[in-house]
Amino acid sequence: MTLFHGCQSDIVRKVLTAFVVAARRVLGPSARTDHSQYGRRLFDDVSAQDLLDVEALGRVEMMRGGGPHCTSLRLAIQKTAGFAIKSGAVMAEEVEEALARLNDPAFATMSAITMAVWERRPPGGSEGAAQAGKENAAR
Repeated sequence: MTLFHGCQSDIVRKVLTAFVVAARRVLGPSARTDHSQYGRRLFDDVSAQDLLDVEALGRVEMMRGGGPHCTSLRLAIQKTAGFAIKSGAVMAEEVEEALARLNDPAFATMSAITMAVWERRPPGGSEGAAQAGKENAAR
């Protein structure tokens, strides 16, 4: 599963998935993509801390063909298409069709969700302890 598993275009989804797999193979361990799924766990991880009033907000943008997000994807796919085609994951014609859709203003798909989480520290939390330490040191 990739960030683009929800893309409505089968061909774009297939090529983007092949691109992610090819990038992982080409870049090796430096192509860690597990962080792309961390937003699913972020709220629970923050909530497990000694914090108050934990809140979260997710944001999704529509990526339009020819726009900045789709252009970035298109350029990245063009850079690694050879690896994906060589692996047999996609055919050159599929890559060309996906690239054309990513450049077509009539095409749109959702971006990955960007998650933000915020909270309050409890009274006397780590900031309070640090301040008390400074006051004791000054005496």
